[in-house]
Amino acid sequence: MVVIDAEKHKLDYKQSALDNNIAALKKKYQGTVDGDGRYHEGAATLISRAKSEVSVVKRKGSPLINPETGEQSYKESYEEYRDRTGKTRHRTQASTKMGETRDAHTLSSGTPQEELSTIAQMDITNLGTSLTVARTDIATLRVDMKTAQTNITSISGDVQEAKGNIVSLRSDLAIARSDIGALKQDVTEAKTNITNIGRDVTEAKGNIQSISSDLRDARNDIGGVKADITSVKTDIGAMKSDVTTVKANITSINGAVTTAQMNITSISGDVQEAKTNITNIGRDVTEAKGNIQSISSDLRDARNDILTKQATLVSGTNIKTINGQSIIGSGNLSV
Repeated sequence: MVVIDAEKHKLDYKQSALDNNIAALKKKYQGTVDGDGRYHEGAATLISRAKSEVSVVKRKGSPLINPETGEQSYKESYEEYRDRTGKTRHRTQASTKMGETRDAHTLSSGTPQEELSTIAQMDITNLGTSLTVARTDIATLRVDMKTAQTNITSISGDVQEAKGNIVSLRSDLAIARSDIGALKQDVTEAKTNITNIGRDVTEAKGNIQSISSDLRDARNDIGGVKADITSVKTDIGAMKSDVTTVKANITSINGAVTTAQMNITSISGDVQEAKTNITNIGRDVTEAKGNIQSISSDLRDARNDILTKQATLVSGTNIKTINGQSIIGSGNLSV
């Protein structure tokens, strides 16, 4: 509208903005910084700023209200996730600036009108907080009253139980008195029984002496039996020695048999090896005969070759003589 009016009246609105420092006024009254630290400018009122959205760390449960200050606090979940760039971030949720600020004056631009609106907004907010605290206190009082009624009912039950216990204790006391009388009678009977037991003990002592004599005789008999057992043990020891000797002989025989079996096995192996060697020798002999026959044939061929290559040497015929004397034979020639 300002620009339209300026154009209509042929005014320079740009120069007016510079002369009146409109940029500084916009920064002062319209400039805001969001939760990510980014700076914004734009027309806003106290109500629009109060309702403007901000991002906070994700919360769980209902808010906790401080009964002294009325401030609200939340439990934060701190859930993490990775965005498209792979950066780790905390999950957030939407809230309002009025819901997050502790002082509504921080949302005011400073004008008298907005200051009055701020005070009214703060009063409304504080009233809502007070109502919430009051509701919480009333709910707590109701719980306390229910707990008190439960305790009163429990105490009444305990009183009735105590009365019943008193009646029961009186009955138990009467029974105890009766039991004490019976115990006194039992003590008298016990004394009589002790006297009778003393008499029985004296009689038992005489029996014990007789039993001691019988035990001495039995010990003597046991001594003879022990001697017989010792003799039998000696005979058994001799028999064990004989058995040990027999076992040793059997072990020696078993060793000899085992050695013989091993020797037989070794001889069998030697026989098999000898048979194999004989077979190999026969094969070698056959091969040697073949070689001998081949050598004989070669010798015959060589002899024939020699005979065909040179005639028989005859002195004076194909061997020269010296002065009519043959050079064949032994000895020296006189020249």
